[in-house]
Amino acid sequence: MRGADAVADARGAGAAASPSPVAGWVEPEWAESPLCAEVRGLIGLAPGPELAAALAEVPMVQACPAGPRFHAGSALDAAVVFPEPPGPPAPSGPSGPPHPSGPDPSWGPVLGRGGRGFPVPGSVAGFPCCCQLLLAAAWEAQSAWTGVQAGRALLCAAGADPVAATPEGFAPARVLDRARARLGAGIELHRADLPDVGTVAVFDAVVSSFDGLNYLSPDALGVTIAALADRLRPGGWLVFDLHTDAMMRFALAHPVVTGDDDGTRFTISSDVDVAARTCVSTIELRRPDGEGFSERHSQFFHADSEVRAALTGAGLADIRTVEEYSETPVDAETLRATWIARRGC
Repeated sequence: MRGADAVADARGAGAAASPSPVAGWVEPEWAESPLCAEVRGLIGLAPGPELAAALAEVPMVQACPAGPRFHAGSALDAAVVFPEPPGPPAPSGPSGPPHPSGPDPSWGPVLGRGGRGFPVPGSVAGFPCCCQLLLAAAWEAQSAWTGVQAGRALLCAAGADPVAATPEGFAPARVLDRARARLGAGIELHRADLPDVGTVAVFDAVVSSFDGLNYLSPDALGVTIAALADRLRPGGWLVFDLHTDAMMRFALAHPVVTGDDDGTRFTISSDVDVAARTCVSTIELRRPDGEGFSERHSQFFHADSEVRAALTGAGLADIRTVEEYSETPVDAETLRATWIARRGC
């Protein structure tokens, strides 16, 4: 088959009718874009184990999975020009159109391996392509679903009523078993104690929630941030939340907080050491039947300057803080701030 015919056939396959209906994370007009078969197969999948398994089959590269000529001339990528490389093109393979035998000097910065070069996203007008953009949206939808399910798995680890949970219900083995049941076999779960991250894999993003990093000493926080940064690919994101100085002031002003949740009484007693920037809290729960339990939490209020120093020292940039996973900037009253930082490319 000639190279031009291979491109035409692949483009025809990519323009085939999309699954109906498309998943909620897909904008309807996306289905009309010229997509390679691997990416088009994602648009009918809702976030969950099936989408996670499908994403695992799509090559995690910064170049379009369909090859550099797949979108040439399409309405979406009309500005992209992939010059013919010197010499004959590589043979067409079963997965789609031929790749060039090497990068053209006019492409500017390139990436790739095995002699195949592709423009670095942002270095050529119109690149990345529609396949890459939809693939990024799929990962974003799947990541959001995974975060929600992981949180639910933790909250429900001891049963349907998390406020009535017992410490035994939150035993690590039980939490992981419940999380695996909810998330499916396509997502790996590991238990580790920070700063040991428990894996040598590299990720697009690392997220720590529920003020988990407040349990680390300032020294351990710096080591942990460095360890997490090492697990990020170039351009990857680190996102985490921390209790703020406003939370320290609140705990200092309200050393004892009591309340009732559907008949279950709770008492939170806090002992704040402002000089040490620490807080030891005791949480007591008492159910209507008289049963209950208490647990003790020790946290550190990390100074913003120390957090920023740890992030920059780990090679992270584009640092910003927002109010609890929103687009609202933090202010003096923010109790929990979300930190966002990016590893350099």
